[in-house]
Amino acid sequence: MEKDPVVAFVALSDGAIREHLTLKLSLIGCFHALHFKKFPTPPRTMFATITLTNIPLGTTKLALTVRVEEEGTGHVLCSVSSNPVTVDMKHSPDAGSFDVRKVLFDIPIRIPSISFPKPGTYSVVVLGNNEQLTARNLIIGAAVQPPQPPTEQQS
Repeated sequence: MEKDPVVAFVALSDGAIREHLTLKLSLIGCFHALHFKKFPTPPRTMFATITLTNIPLGTTKLALTVRVEEEGTGHVLCSVSSNPVTVDMKHSPDAGSFDVRKVLFDIPIRIPSISFPKPGTYSVVVLGNNEQLTARNLIIGAAVQPPQPPTEQQS
């Protein structure tokens, strides 16, 4: 049996919007890597959207934390905890006709004002109730200036 709960996916993006009536989630500007002209980088806001499944039956609250760490050193650049997420199956249509442990929950977490000190690989670590659920890489690179076209010299 798989460990409870299971992180199915971690998406990184510039923004996340949840529609009020439909509860649909839109992620804006998804990325796996970022490139900057100078280091340390200017502070920026980003989102980590955690998709959870296999939540144990009877769970009503789940506290999530997202940490961004420098790979190799474990230095924590940022740690953000969400308010405990309410897991409520009572409002699911036909809740008795499917295995609620297979339901996917998309939880966007805002990571405010993070600055990267240097190019490299960073880890985005997800904790659930203070236990590590998963981690994924985030590559931070130096932006390369494209070569300038040669200019014509006039005699």
